This record gives sequence, C-alpha cells and structure tokens, in this order.
Amino acid sequence: MHINSLSLPWTLDKRLIQILNDELESAGIDDDVCLTFNDPDFTPQAGGFHPVEVAVKNDGSIMYITDFTYFGEPPHCDLCKCLDFDFSLKIFNHFGMEHPISAGREIFKVWQSNFIAYHKLNVYKTILETW
Repeated sequence: MHINSLSLPWTLDKRLIQILNDELESAGIDDDVCLTFNDPDFTPQAGGFHPVEVAVKNDGSIMYITDFTYFGEPPHCDLCKCLDFDFSLKIFNHFGMEHPISAGREIFKVWQSNFIAYHKLNVYKTILETW
C-alpha cells in the first residue's frame, strides 16, 4: 500500500508521504491501518512530543491525522485531541471546536513541518493497528 493524497484538500509534503509509506511498507499490511507515533517519554509532568495518529484506508487514502496532548493538571489530566484533520468528514477540529477542513490549512502546514522535524530526530516509536 502507498499513500494516495489525491483526494486531500491540499498537497502533503513529500517527506511526510515518504514517512508514512516507509511505515506502511515495513509493516506489509494491506488492510485499513492506524499508525500511531508515540514519544515514550511524553507525560503530563515532563511534556514531550505529542502522540500522532494517522488512519489510512487500504487504498492508501488518509482518513484523518490527529495530534494529542494532555489537558488538565496532574493527577487529573486526560490525553485529548489537540488538532484533528478529518479528511473523510472534511472537518478540522482544534481544542474541541469544529471548523471546515479549509480552516485548518495553515496550521496543518506548521504541524506537518514540526512532525517531519521530530520524526527526523527519532523521537517516535510507531505502533500499527488494523481496523
């Protein structure tokens, strides 16, 4: 399976596509898959790099990309969606507020650039799950 970004509302950076393709290729999975990129050291107390989840259909289309963070003060905090680019529903969600996907374009550029830089630093461990 390879990433098919033709149905997305904007162009993805080739480096992001390569990261996703490499992860999918190494897994050898042809089903719908959810890639989760985790910083094992990320905690509410210490901070760290936000976990990121990318759902990919078996045709290579990206359903959504979600960035998570902790909300609240320890010990009463939860891991919640911070940014959610839901391409299948054409919705951008920022801190619980829904907007049309087009409203997320500029913040996606920043997120994408940061994610690529963090991935290059090898801060993430990747988990793959089929659904």
